Amino acid sequence: MLANAPTSVNDETAMPAVPILARRWARRALCLGTLAILVCTLFPFQFLLKETAWRRMGPFWLWLNPYPDDPQDFLENVLLFLPFGFAWGCLAAEKRWRWLRGSALALVAGAGLSFAVEVSQTFLPTRDAGWGDVVSNALGSLVGYLVFFALGDRLLLYASHCEAGLERVLSGRRLALAFVAYAALCGFLCRGALVDPPQGLEPLGHSARNGARGVAEHLAGGCPGPIRAFARPHRPWAFPAVGGGR
Repeated sequence: MLANAPTSVNDETAMPAVPILARRWARRALCLGTLAILVCTLFPFQFLLKETAWRRMGPFWLWLNPYPDDPQDFLENVLLFLPFGFAWGCLAAEKRWRWLRGSALALVAGAGLSFAVEVSQTFLPTRDAGWGDVVSNALGSLVGYLVFFALGDRLLLYASHCEAGLERVLSGRRLALAFVAYAALCGFLCRGALVDPPQGLEPLGHSARNGARGVAEHLAGGCPGPIRAFARPHRPWAFPAVGGGR
């Protein structure tokens, strides 16, 4: 199908051939798919080694529970690895792999990434690692690979059109102007934050003038209340001169 894929959307707009598009999008899709998987499965990234040591007793294959996923978790795990398998389809089109070789590599890569994620989840007290997730994730990678061979040419052409439209709209000059306008708007809005402390607010002490050191000392003192920070810098004439006098 890839060999007979259309190389243009219409007679006026010529697009690169699908292998060229696959070469352009393969690494992007692979990086984005892997990043999405890591964020969705390892957030909030609070790895606790001692508190979760009981989950890693015995051989490593016993660290993961052997129970299968329920239907909802199974479907979510399959959908999570669809982009990863689609990226492997792009890579297979770029390398011109045979269908059997590409599908086997997509299945093995999905299972390997899923196993690494599940082992990492044994260090997270809020996550539950299991072999059922590895199976469903590997199946999702294989399904994503098959989706590429069914709809890959259309999806890549559509993604390339979207990229070309963004490049026309978001030129370098427009991006620079947008950044300057954003910085000016932030500066204008931040003026409202540069206010004096309200009357009656007890100061944190002289050490609070030292920034983070003062905040740390304030917390070490056991103050239960919130800490309010004020952006206005101290004026040199607001404090008495050393040695008396003003």
